[in-house]
Amino acid sequence: TGSGNAVTSFNATNARLGNVLLSDVGGVDITGISNAVGNVTLTNTGAISDSGAISAGLLTTSSAGGTVLDIGHTVTSFNATNITSGAVSLLNTAGPLTVTGISNAAGSTVSVNNTGGITLSTANVTGGSGLTTLTASGALDLASQGVTGTGVSLSGAGVTQAGGTVDSGTGTLSINGNANAVTLAGTLTTANTSPLAVLITGATTLQTGQIDATGGGGT
Repeated sequence: TGSGNAVTSFNATNARLGNVLLSDVGGVDITGISNAVGNVTLTNTGAISDSGAISAGLLTTSSAGGTVLDIGHTVTSFNATNITSGAVSLLNTAGPLTVTGISNAAGSTVSVNNTGGITLSTANVTGGSGLTTLTASGALDLASQGVTGTGVSLSGAGVTQAGGTVDSGTGTLSINGNANAVTLAGTLTTANTSPLAVLITGATTLQTGQIDATGGGGT
């Protein structure tokens, strides 16, 4: 749909080639979108929430006030921008989910939980005043993308980082390999001053790059 809409709920089904786009004002609840053959783009001047599942290729969201999509979705890629307060979250199943960027610097928490792996690509995951959490039941691949938040929690069946920086600000930084290899070639940094400011667990083998921790770190 075009710009200038003011719907409070939205549902769409597309069985042919093509994308689903919604440009809306004032906040919207997604009651269900089925577009397994294309992408979905949701743009709203308010918050985006869900009471139904989204099935799509790339899901792109733009909001002011948060995007909370936690009912359980099946998208293969995710990109989100939130320009004011609020959280960005996605509960999803994909094998794997590619995250092409999340920007929530003016907001609070960022949470992506995927049944399957998570791969970061193209742009950073930028959190705000709350915890940034990336949780995968499969492998978590940060590539060379940055991850920031006021606290960062990373968990996967193995965690890899080719470069870039994970910065937890004044919060703690935790990485769980869940009985798989943790291979980190980039930088881990935190301003947290607790003895366990950086905590790496569940690693069968561990390789780290640079660690900058004011208060110390542990494994």
